[in-house]
Amino acid sequence: MTIREKIITLGDLKQNWDSYGAAPLRPETIRFAILFALCYRDVLPEKAHVVPTNSGSIQFEMHNGAKFLELELYDDNLVAYLSGSEDQETEWKEGTVDPDDQLIASMLRRMNPVK
Repeated sequence: MTIREKIITLGDLKQNWDSYGAAPLRPETIRFAILFALCYRDVLPEKAHVVPTNSGSIQFEMHNGAKFLELELYDDNLVAYLSGSEDQETEWKEGTVDPDDQLIASMLRRMNPVK
C-alpha cells in the first residue's frame, strides 16, 4: 500500500474509532497529509507508518536503525516533529510547512536506509 493509500484509508475512520471518543479525521487533514506526501515523495520512506492521532492529526513514524522521526500533521499546515536516536537527545519543534523546507527534507533523507 502506498503512502497516499494509507492516508486515504484514514478517512474511513468513524466517531470513537479509538474507543476513547476520538472524532473522525477532518477532510482538510487528509488533504494536507496527501499534499505533504506529494511534496516530499522523493524523500518520504514508503515504509513510513501512517497513523491517526486522537487529537485529529495524522502522524508519520519512521525508524532507521537507532534514529527515529515522527511528523505530526494538522489541517492548518502545521507540522510538529520529534526526532532523535538512542544516543542523542530528542528534539521537538512545530511550525507551518513550506514545501521547499530543506530541514524536513533532510530529516526524511536520514530515515531512508543506505542502499
